[in-house]
Amino acid sequence: MILKNIKTLASKQAGTEIKDVVITIPGDWGLNARTAIVNAANIGGLSVLSILRSNTAAALNYAMTRNDV
Repeated sequence: MILKNIKTLASKQAGTEIKDVVITIPGDWGLNARTAIVNAANIGGLSVLSILRSNTAAALNYAMTRNDV
């Protein structure tokens, strides 16, 4: 229900339907938790393109938004 609500809010903000997502998870989550989050996303009407650890997501965000170059 939470992911479905997030989908609705994000779609409203973007002005288009959100279908494909990349989800970040804590680094210590195992295979069962990853499978559960993918299943929850599918139930919420989302297609999971990838799952990233939160540290990797933070590093990507830093690399894409830094302005010191």
